[in-house]
Amino acid sequence: MGLLRRMLGTDEAKVEVTRLSGRATIVSLSEGGPYVNNRPTVEMDLDIELSGHERYRAQARQTVGWLVIGRLQPGTTIPVRVDPNDLAKVSIDEPTMLGEPDAAGEQDAQLDRLQRLAELRDAGALTEEEFEAKKTEILERL
Repeated sequence: MGLLRRMLGTDEAKVEVTRLSGRATIVSLSEGGPYVNNRPTVEMDLDIELSGHERYRAQARQTVGWLVIGRLQPGTTIPVRVDPNDLAKVSIDEPTMLGEPDAAGEQDAQLDRLQRLAELRDAGALTEEEFEAKKTEILERL
């Protein structure tokens, strides 16, 4: 069992990098089974919105953390991850719900900062020394 899976306590559907990111509106929600590591299991009917696909309904059953459970209510839109090989396999994207940064998104943001920094240097707003110092700071975050 992977570290992320153990930390989040996911059950049937693992949150993996290879999964597709989407949004889902909760149609119905109920407690769906045992507590795992003191975390409740919920069952949900979801209307899934996935880029490049028509909206569809799927069911999800997973163990969720206490910080997430209070945010799950019918009518609420939540981030989900979907197995690209089986669109019926859907899981709540708990890290996104909790505001944890997406590593790829953070890397893109840092690269954008580098580009803007180079533009400022090229425009004469920064000296070469200022540019190098800031560039080093940004690269350390990658």
